[in-house]
This record gives sequence, structure tokens and C-alpha cells, in this order.
Amino acid sequence: MTTEEGTDQLMINGQEAFEKLDYTSALQSFSKAKEIFDDNDDEKGQIGALLYIARIYMMTGRPESTTDALKLTIKLQKEIGDDAGVIMTKTNLGIVLEQQGAGEKALSAFQEALQLSLDTGNALMAAASHGNIGSHYRDREEWGSALEEYFNSLDIYMELNEVVGTADQYTNIAYIYVMKKSPDQALVWYYKSLPLYDQAGEDDKAQLVKQNIENLEKQVK
Repeated sequence: MTTEEGTDQLMINGQEAFEKLDYTSALQSFSKAKEIFDDNDDEKGQIGALLYIARIYMMTGRPESTTDALKLTIKLQKEIGDDAGVIMTKTNLGIVLEQQGAGEKALSAFQEALQLSLDTGNALMAAASHGNIGSHYRDREEWGSALEEYFNSLDIYMELNEVVGTADQYTNIAYIYVMKKSPDQALVWYYKSLPLYDQAGEDDKAQLVKQNIENLEKQVK
């Protein structure tokens, strides 16, 4: 068996175990594969294994190990010039840091993802990054900053004709107006998001918006 065949089999074993939620076996397989990738200076292989390892750490409640794995992934992605990978991993790092309560570090990760998205013309991830930054401010009740970022995200999604992304930002904007005690304004945006969710077949999101609309309509009568 060649080294490549060995790592291929280890990755397959890890993926199968991961899908079965056998995280211990999955971690063993991916870790062994990474060791071989390390020995052979196979950066793409290292990245593939590390991304799974980070997911396992996250699923098993090991936040520091998760961030370490993601940071190493970003380092390797930069070395091979994988800008799209860096953007996605930076985004995931920001999400993990938010969950850990490291808000400023999370915001920095989201902003770095946004800047790289803009620099490389990745409009879709720029829209997502604006949305993530908006949610960061939302969670800190900085309503003005949250709205600014959600509108920035909305503009891009609309230019891209991204139906679900557009609907999500309509919904995010509506939520801010709910928190600002402006039910009339909130309804305006929920009315915009509902038909888009219906169009996209996003039934769960549509149902939540319908419930919000019903509650708000009672308030404004």
C-alpha cells in the first residue's frame, strides 16, 4: 500500500466514523492521516484532516483545541494561497470565538474575512461576513451598527439575486426593529422576507416569520 493509499483509507475511515458520530474513532483516523501528511509536507492533506479534527473538537466541547486547529488550518491555507479557504476558516473561527465569549477576537476574525472577501472579489462571502458582523453587534445590543452591517449584507445579496440570503437579512433587520420597540417597522421587513422564504421552499423559516408577523400585528391593532 502506498502512502497516498494509506492516507486515503484513513480519511475514508475517519469520515465514516464521523458520520456515525463515533468521534473517538474519527479523531484517531484523521490524526494518523495528518501525521503522515505532516511527514510528507502535504499541505492540502493537512488542511483536509485539520478541518475534520476542528469539527470533532467543536462537537466534543473542546473549544481551545478547536481554535488551535482552525488557526493552524488558516496558516496552511495562506501558505498555499487558498484565499477562499482562509475566508471560510476565518469565518468559522469567528463563530467559535463568539461561542467562547471572546467577542473582540471574533469580531476581528469576521472583519479579516470581510476584508479578504472584498480584496479577492468574493461577493458572496463579503455578504456573509457583513451579516456575521451585524449579528456580533446585535448580540451586544448595538442596534445602529447591527443595522448598518445587515443593510450592507442585504445590498450584496440583492445584487447577486440570492433569495435566501436576501430573506435572511430582511429577517435580521426586522428583528432589530422588534428590539427597538418599532413593530410597524419590523412588520415592513417581515412582509418582505416571508414570500422569499416561500419561494425558496424554506418552510421552517417561513413558519417562524409567520408567527412573528401574527404577534406583531396584534401589537399594532
